[in-house]
Amino acid sequence: MPNEKNLEKRVSFKKGDPRINREGRPKKIPNLDVLLAELLDDEAQSAKLILAALIEKAKDGDVRAAQVILDRAYGKPRETIDISTLGESLNEEKRFIFSDGTTRDAKGNVIKSNE
Repeated sequence: MPNEKNLEKRVSFKKGDPRINREGRPKKIPNLDVLLAELLDDEAQSAKLILAALIEKAKDGDVRAAQVILDRAYGKPRETIDISTLGESLNEEKRFIFSDGTTRDAKGNVIKSNE
């Protein structure tokens, strides 16, 4: 957390400051499709052999190989996240029970009276 001493030591960047990275964050690896095109040298036969080997692995029970094939051929399935608590929706109306036994909703409307 910044305190007064740290704020006094801060210096903004000035033109020509060597700490500025003008080229941006370095890429970790080049685009995979470009690398594959270079390695396969645009030979369809090499790509077919690779796919055939991948299909054979999938047929032999390699789940990861099957997943790669299906993801590439049909797209990855959409992941959904169920936001609920033990089956109860979070949008459920909140109810409050008061000491006199009256039940009210979040707006203060009486839902159940003890009378």
